[in-house]
Amino acid sequence: MEAKNKFKALSFFVVLPATLLGVYTMNYFHVSKSIWITNVVVALLGIVIGFISFRLKTNIRPLNSPLAIAIPLLLLLLTFLSEGATNVHRWISVGGLTFNVGTIVSPILLILIYGLQNIKLSIFVAAFVTILFFIQPDASQVTAFSIAASLLLINKIEDKIIKALIILTTFLCLVFTWYNLDTLPAVSYVENIIQMARDINVPLMICSILALCLLPLPFFTVYSKKEKLIALSLGIYFSLSLLSTFVGNFPVIFMGYGISPMLGYFIGLIWLLNR
Repeated sequence: MEAKNKFKALSFFVVLPATLLGVYTMNYFHVSKSIWITNVVVALLGIVIGFISFRLKTNIRPLNSPLAIAIPLLLLLLTFLSEGATNVHRWISVGGLTFNVGTIVSPILLILIYGLQNIKLSIFVAAFVTILFFIQPDASQVTAFSIAASLLLINKIEDKIIKALIILTTFLCLVFTWYNLDTLPAVSYVENIIQMARDINVPLMICSILALCLLPLPFFTVYSKKEKLIALSLGIYFSLSLLSTFVGNFPVIFMGYGISPMLGYFIGLIWLLNR
């Protein structure tokens, strides 16, 4: 295996520092073992599946079939069937497990938009998903998804006026969604895990932030030339998702409890590194 491929294979392990620091922090504050062990199991499974698929040189085809588009859109719509929490609709429950759908399907939808040849359909999917995130509401997903999707769209479109309209619309969505931020209270070991680390000591908080900074790096460093655009889009999506946790009550991927953003991350990374 050449040096570049070795570096790609090691990319799956960047999740370990954030995961282990999250486990330490939760365990320090006596958070139930069943909670933090879930993060460990999902992280290890993701690493193993990703590493094996990469070593077997699995070539994942572009996702652009009607069914591939319909399923994630349907899952997002299903979040509105439940009462939600304080009028926030982000989750569906399956077999006793609750999933934050947006954090799972957003990377898939970005990959779909990237693969679509139909520009009008690409714009529709991006706009429809952004609207769903807006009315859920989920400012983190509106921000991360709309900006990442806009990058893909403006590279598909040649008309400068349409490009300008996409940028303007994205900006207005961001202003409105952060102005109407939801009042959903934070769960300490989900959204406030960084503050918990700070309460232990400042060096642990700094190490935690640095560990989180590692997560988007593979999307900016290990990609084939032909997949540069989608790699940057996914990297921007995960970077903005992480940044939003510092200004609102949103899950801290890998470090805080929550398998949904972890699943979305591994879907994006495994797809990219097997292209």
